[in-house]
Amino acid sequence: MNDNTLSYAGFTIGPIYDVMKHARKTREMWFGSYFFSWYMEVLERELQKNKKIEFLTPFIDNKENDRRAGLYPDRFVLESSLSPEEIRNTIKTANEKALKHFIQIINNLGSLPAITFFKKKEIGNILREYLQTNMVVLPAEKIAGKNVIETFWDYLDATEEHRHFKLGKSEKTCERCHTLLSVATAKVMDNNKKKDFDLCPLCLLKLFTLEVVDVQNKISGWHRYPSTGEISAVELVEPFRKNDGTYQDELQNYFDKHDEIEFDDIEFRQIVNKEIKPYHKYIAILDADGDKIGELAKKVKDPTAFSEMLFNFGKESYEICSDYSRSGKGIGEPIYIGGDDVLAFLPVAYRKSDKDITTIIDLAMDLNKAFKVQMKSTEVGFSIGISIAYYKHPLAVTLNKSREMLKIAKAQDGKDTLAIHLKKHSGNDAQVVFSFKESERLKEFNGLLKAVLLSEEDLMGSIHYNLLRFKNLLIQIETKEQLTNFFDNNFSDQKKAGYTGIDHVQNMFEMALGLNSVAIPANSREKAVNEVLDQLWFIKFLVGKEEE
Repeated sequence: MNDNTLSYAGFTIGPIYDVMKHARKTREMWFGSYFFSWYMEVLERELQKNKKIEFLTPFIDNKENDRRAGLYPDRFVLESSLSPEEIRNTIKTANEKALKHFIQIINNLGSLPAITFFKKKEIGNILREYLQTNMVVLPAEKIAGKNVIETFWDYLDATEEHRHFKLGKSEKTCERCHTLLSVATAKVMDNNKKKDFDLCPLCLLKLFTLEVVDVQNKISGWHRYPSTGEISAVELVEPFRKNDGTYQDELQNYFDKHDEIEFDDIEFRQIVNKEIKPYHKYIAILDADGDKIGELAKKVKDPTAFSEMLFNFGKESYEICSDYSRSGKGIGEPIYIGGDDVLAFLPVAYRKSDKDITTIIDLAMDLNKAFKVQMKSTEVGFSIGISIAYYKHPLAVTLNKSREMLKIAKAQDGKDTLAIHLKKHSGNDAQVVFSFKESERLKEFNGLLKAVLLSEEDLMGSIHYNLLRFKNLLIQIETKEQLTNFFDNNFSDQKKAGYTGIDHVQNMFEMALGLNSVAIPANSREKAVNEVLDQLWFIKFLVGKEEE
């Protein structure tokens, strides 16, 4: 608290998840999140003009965010030398100005050829009724001796629990979200055909956002947001992509006619001229959140410095996701990277050469490490949930599963956990959970995954079946020598053939059974063996070696 501080204020906006959950296309889900972060940035920069206001969280960068992902979270806390009444009125005025900024952006969509009907006068009322903002203002003396950010987080959490919105009056409801009132009729590509849709202001903006000059300028001239297939198979299409997100002639002509990749399409196969692997057809949604951040925040004397550390992690996590752990520019698509949260669309793997491949596991480990380095603490953790699904699986379902996996990760003892779910096109699924604290076990799993994806696809077909047959024998193994003899006797042909994956499998059992000092063994030998078998089953599914 400064000597001149008279009041503190907290502000939050929503409903973010409600806007995102109706998305059918990646650009709708992306902008459903990006909109709120951009809104908060506009609001915060307006408030920052007042020299009597200082933000405690988030950290406000001098440079405007020009990334394709939101950096600013859905809430802020500030202190001010203004009175409580003055700061309340100042925030209300700035909020109204931010709202008008986005009303104008939506109004500008009316000039697009795809919009055949537009009722502009309804936009402001619909947004005012639907966007749920909450503000808490307290005089400085009410906060004396308390952790300001923690106190306001509790108040803001309470206000969010009692939110509601009004739908107003209209003859039609949006055909996209089925929630808000429609204000426009627009032609939208749907299953490779243009169809008329009645749309609300937010769905209209989500679908046509990258045709708005203001948005293009905001995100460094990007004109196209990739579909699920373009993200899952970025390895195939990235060589044809231009700086603005569109593609070179033949591939762009293909996407002008198709709203999604058809991997069996001869035209697409001829254009990319590369072998299509099973993992090219699966997209990953990563949802991550820091552990024990509240406890660390209580120990920090300078909340602004703490907020800056989180902001810097956001910038680094953007680079890790976008560059896919330094594989190349624009490989992944981070959606939101504010504070200790990360949400991103990602490919399952990206092959850089015949002998070099990066996986979603590599990226998860890099994010986990970067968070701990940025926070300058070994006490914090960073838990990650990943949902992998067929690229045509409903996007909202895949998003929901990533949130479910994050909850599973956060429920583990000690947290700092990675939980991954795979949903096959056939309907079968598999799931694995790893602790980042046992990094060697995760590295061996990733090593096997890489070996199989690079050149050893046929390995999984036989090894998983044979290990299942010997499950009871594996449970009885008590020494490293016994395990080595088992693998030498049963998988000598694969070893002679040069399959490196066999060594990874042996190491996975060695660590799970506690036969070395690198990893903590499972509570029981049967559980240890089952864990490894589940991990092998997961990889077998992912590379396409699935039981019919």
